[in-house]
Order: sequence, then C-alpha cells, then structure tokens
Amino acid sequence: MHNSFISNFKDNRKDIKVFFLTVAAIFVVIVLILEGYFYWTGETLPYDQVIQRQARTGEYYAPKYFNVYRQYKMLGIKRLKPEVLVLGTSRMMRFEKKHFPGKRFYNGAVDAVTAWGSEGVLDILHSLKDDELPHKIILGIDPWIFNPNYAQNREFKMYQLKKKFRDVAIIKGGYLFLKSLKEHIMAYDLVINETKKPLEFLPEVFKKKGIGLNAVIFHTGFSIDGNFVFPVTRERNDFTDIPQTMDAWQKKLAHENSFFPPAHDVDQNAVKSFEELLDYCKSRNVDVIVMVAPFRPDYYDALTTLDTHKEFFQKFREVLPKLVTARGYLFFDYASPYSLKLGNDDFDDNMHAYTKFNDIVSLQIGKAGWLN
Repeated sequence: MHNSFISNFKDNRKDIKVFFLTVAAIFVVIVLILEGYFYWTGETLPYDQVIQRQARTGEYYAPKYFNVYRQYKMLGIKRLKPEVLVLGTSRMMRFEKKHFPGKRFYNGAVDAVTAWGSEGVLDILHSLKDDELPHKIILGIDPWIFNPNYAQNREFKMYQLKKKFRDVAIIKGGYLFLKSLKEHIMAYDLVINETKKPLEFLPEVFKKKGIGLNAVIFHTGFSIDGNFVFPVTRERNDFTDIPQTMDAWQKKLAHENSFFPPAHDVDQNAVKSFEELLDYCKSRNVDVIVMVAPFRPDYYDALTTLDTHKEFFQKFREVLPKLVTARGYLFFDYASPYSLKLGNDDFDDNMHAYTKFNDIVSLQIGKAGWLN
C-alpha cells in the first residue's frame, strides 16, 4: 500500500507537471501568434523601420492597438530637419506641407495622452542636435496643461521623480520593459474581446496599403511629413454620443475630470515648464509662434460661461500671451471659433477643427511675413 501511494503521488505530480507545461506551451504559442500578427500588420514595427518604409512607399501609419509616442516624431524630425515644425497635440495634427509651400515642413504633434505638455515638447527639442533644430516652430498650446486639476498636473511630482530615475540606465531599461509589457497585455485583451477577430482583417491587409491596422482599414494615419490624415469617408458630426448644445456641455463639464476639470487659477508648475520651453527656444535662436486652437462654438460658450470653469479659462488667456510676448514671440488666441467665423459643422468634435482652421491660419501666418 505504501508503494502504491508513492506511485500514485509520482503519477499525480507528473500529470500536474504535464498540465502546466501544456498550458505554458499554449500560452507561448498564442503570444507568438499575436506578436507575429502585430509585427506583420505594422502595429509593432519599430519606429525607424516605419519611417524608412513611409519614405519609400508613402504609406500612412496608424496602429489600432498601440499608442504612437513622441519618439516616432523625434525620428521624423531628425530625418527631415524641417525649417518649419508644428508641435502640440492632436488639435494641431491637420497642419500639413501644403500650408507652408517652399519650406521643409514636419508636423511633430502627438496625442494629448502621450504629449505631457511643455515637458514633452522640451523632450523632443532636447533630443535634437543644434543642426537638427528647426528655424521656426508653431506651438499649439492647450488650456488644460495649465489646469492644476488636470490629471497630468496632479501627477507632476511623480512624473518628475520617474523622469529623474529613468535617467539611470538600468532603471530606464526596466521601466521601458514594464511599460511595453503592460501595453502588449492590453493589446492582447483588446484583440481577444473584439467583435471582429484578427483573421477577418486579413483580406484588407492583403489588399490595401498602410502600416498598422487603422491605416489599412480606414486609409488614415500619420504621413511621412508627420501630419495626420483623417479618413476621406468620415461623416461630419458623426459623433452621436457628444452633446449638441451649450447647456448640455455645461452639464457634462460640471462632472469633467480629465481635460477640463473645474479650476480657478493656472498651475504654477505648468507656467514654469512653459517658460523653460520658451527660454530654451530663445537660447537656440528658434523663432516661435504660440497659438491656441479653436473649440466648437457650443463647447466654447460652455467653457466661458460656466462658473466653475470660466475664471480659470480667463486667467489662462491672460497669463499665456504675457509669457509669450515678453520673449518677443508672436501669440495667436484662436480659442474662440467666432474669431475665425467657424461653426459647429467646422469641427470633428468639441475640440478638433476641420482643415478650414488650418487653411485660414496658414494664410494669416504667411501674410504676417513670419515665414520669411
């Protein structure tokens, strides 16, 4: 009986081992399949290879499951060495080469979630050698980066601490690995839970050009010049889930906790970071135009009339031009859509204007002689 017990125990232990090895093998196979799929469709193609391929084929770059970080734009700037460089968030992404004829142009704007305000812009400029710096920068500034209750400002001290420690090579390597691992796990989850499965996208991948699934499916994404090209089939005002009146926006803003949480003054850390950015440009003889892109009329009206928001918005518009003009730079406040005669139909959503804004502004910049 004793021998039988030992024999059963060994068999059970062997079965458990086989089970875990089988599960591990299945997991590894699934990961390899997904990673191969991501790489083949361009989702995880390294940025330097993305840019090389774009320069060769002119394809758009737009991953479906992964963010595009400013390192992609840094490489684009280094490659082109633009005379005119646009920086900011997605609200500036529609500026393109045609707006600045005769100039080497690049749009270095990135999504707000990866931009990190003035600190992020300064990181981009610090990555460039003196001969890679542009002659002129059009800098789009969003009000929320000066809001003390904006999430990234609430995390400013933690961000600074992380940045300090990331300067240590071994910590930086570990941080980047964990960040990448987290993003890949989130991508796996999205793929697994998505209604349309990876195999269903394959016919489009074979038939259409593009780097990244969104580029393939919607023929959209970043061009080789850095601007973001939106789908040509996109319907105007197809965002049915957003408010359509000032009153509705006021109700939504009253509970806002991301871009425009309630506030009454500007964040002094944000002011300091912005001054550092302007001073760096000044020290490198880079000419700068700072502008605030417009908001949709009903949203703008809500921002400027709601008691919990209007005081901050007013102070932002008082402080920012003083910081800019004190250094001899030009400042354009286009926050009000009425200044450019823009209506609700001239906007993608509440804060992204269609190209009418870019067309008008580029003409004004040209007439001002700033590009000479």
